[in-house]
Amino acid sequence: QRQAVSLGRFVLDPITELTKRWCIDSKTGKNEILSLPLHPNMADVNPQKMLTSFRKVLMDITNEVGVMLNLSSQRDFLAGPIQFLSGLGPRKAKNLVFELKKKGRFISREILLKKHILGPTVYKN
Repeated sequence: QRQAVSLGRFVLDPITELTKRWCIDSKTGKNEILSLPLHPNMADVNPQKMLTSFRKVLMDITNEVGVMLNLSSQRDFLAGPIQFLSGLGPRKAKNLVFELKKKGRFISREILLKKHILGPTVYKN
């Protein structure tokens, strides 16, 4: 049943489902995205180089497509892409989602700066 839900979410929003896999697997100790069977020769590529490339591509795509922050902060399964926005990373993304849940919805991006949810440097990026 879990796979069916994940597959349905992948059809609706593939970026969100891929970015949710960007975490350390508790069993293997590796990034979970490396366990996806994307190509038969994946085992021949240095995992660190692959992760670096995956991160760059996910950042490019996420920044090009955008993220609905209000919706992502209300639904935990949609929060994955936030860490790939310019100026954010996993820690700042988690803090941003926490602050948005605490302070509620916002109308425009400027409110993120006025309510001190984002600092000026991160906001500019």
